[in-house]
Amino acid sequence: MLIDLSHQVSRETLVYPGDPPLKFITEASIEIEGYRLTQYSFGSHTGTHIDAPSHLIKEGKSLDEFPLDHFVGRACTLDCSNTREIPAGLIEEVLGGTIPEFLLLYTAADEKWGTDAYFRDYPVLSDEAADLLAGLPLKGLGIDAPSFDLPEDTHYPIHKKILRKDILLLENLTRLNQTLSSPFTLFCFPLNLRGADASLSRICALTS
Repeated sequence: MLIDLSHQVSRETLVYPGDPPLKFITEASIEIEGYRLTQYSFGSHTGTHIDAPSHLIKEGKSLDEFPLDHFVGRACTLDCSNTREIPAGLIEEVLGGTIPEFLLLYTAADEKWGTDAYFRDYPVLSDEAADLLAGLPLKGLGIDAPSFDLPEDTHYPIHKKILRKDILLLENLTRLNQTLSSPFTLFCFPLNLRGADASLSRICALTS
């Protein structure tokens, strides 16, 4: 079964405070031109998206510098919904000796999607947990919250720890509660853009 882990993007989609606004501009209509054409304008971190190392690391890779198979892999989801700061111990306890290619963090923050509250007071990793994850051979790390750092952490320490290791960051995921029971295959292809620091992505889980 395929589970869509992406939020739908619409004119009503809220963006992270300070990011460019989302615009849908009608350039042609069936009634006038005989066809429909829409111009979409949005920042690279709009909606469910993938952060590349080049987002915060000066010499970091952009998304197009990763091979295509980097965006597919074995994944599991960790239930972090009962903690405000995700501890290293929780990650160690769940992973054991099995390390997936993608680890997703279910915090239930996506229940506030579409409201201003979504961008405030969401769970993040502890420093120790970020250090632990940065040392694992992961392809990517995902979360159902707007960021891996809180708004007041303007130097983005957690982002930088992870991205320096060429681990992609997947943000604004949803429906992760449907992937808690067993491992699955994750697909997270970005748009094929040259030099992208981030990209909207249709991220899906294939369960058995």
